[in-house]
Amino acid sequence: QTDNGDTLVDLFEYSPPDTWTEKAVFPGAKRVGATVFTLSGKAYVGMGHGASGPLNDLWAYDPASNSWMQRASLPGPARAMAAAFSIGANGYIAAGQDENEASLNDLWSYDPVADAWTARASMPSGMWNASTFVVNDEAYLVASFYMGSALWNYDPVADQWSPRTAMADDYWQ
Repeated sequence: QTDNGDTLVDLFEYSPPDTWTEKAVFPGAKRVGATVFTLSGKAYVGMGHGASGPLNDLWAYDPASNSWMQRASLPGPARAMAAAFSIGANGYIAAGQDENEASLNDLWSYDPVADAWTARASMPSGMWNASTFVVNDEAYLVASFYMGSALWNYDPVADQWSPRTAMADDYWQ
């Protein structure tokens, strides 16, 4: 998003040591708060907040062909500021905010071969605008709020969430 509030749809590729190349324009609706995960050399972009509210669409960008393809929309609530991560052959979308800005706690797994979504175990509490990382094929979602911080671990084999020790709340003050 630009300083004057315009939402952009252009895509650029960065190549070290310091080169930018313009790529195919994103064909979906303009949005803020989108979510991205990568699988098998492709980037999957979706969700976010469009002009008329939250979105639930998904688009795949293939850098080899410099092209976009619309994929199956998330069957759950449309959302912005969701968390995303990849484990193995699947991408995941978790949590976010719905049209009323309420925190969501659901989790969805995306299979790019079947172009299909599967509901997985919901988080014990909702969160939005979380950061994610993956260690040993398990995901971690961390979020900080004005009231504290939270760290959750997701094990896809057990399809289970577990709380983990978040950084001390005074760190975020």
